[in-house]
Amino acid sequence: MNKKQRILRCFWIVLTIAWMTVIFGFSSDTADESSNLSLNVGKMICRVFVPRYEQMEPAEQECMAQNIEHPVRKGAHATEYMILGFLLSMSAGNPAERKKILRNMLWCAAIALAYAVSDELHQLFSPGRSCQIKDMLIDFCGASAGIAAVNSIRLRLHRRKI
Repeated sequence: MNKKQRILRCFWIVLTIAWMTVIFGFSSDTADESSNLSLNVGKMICRVFVPRYEQMEPAEQECMAQNIEHPVRKGAHATEYMILGFLLSMSAGNPAERKKILRNMLWCAAIALAYAVSDELHQLFSPGRSCQIKDMLIDFCGASAGIAAVNSIRLRLHRRKI
């Protein structure tokens, strides 16, 4: 590995650790803080996608945002871990051999799963939060999507070089 590749790999590792810190921060929020954030994101989504949302009564706006809070929360889990999967794959480097790409994918998936489990366990220490296996699975699926996206592109590029 040359100097440029080492610097680039260090860059991706630093971004990965920074993103893990962001995830840790979200998990440190209390249940009320987390719900408020999800509700506010739901309101933003409604403003963008629901015609005449701004003209609705405040109670109706609140109800609509509350109705999508759960999917917003689960979508956030998948998205934050999809980003983590992407970053882990980039941190793993770009192996030239197909077998090494698969090995890297498995390592990245194992790291993502371990972090998802530790993240859910960490939530046990945040007031009002809980540890949910369903969220671990959502996290893992999101990470797997990020890992698969990066490595499917790598495999296609690898095939073109051959």
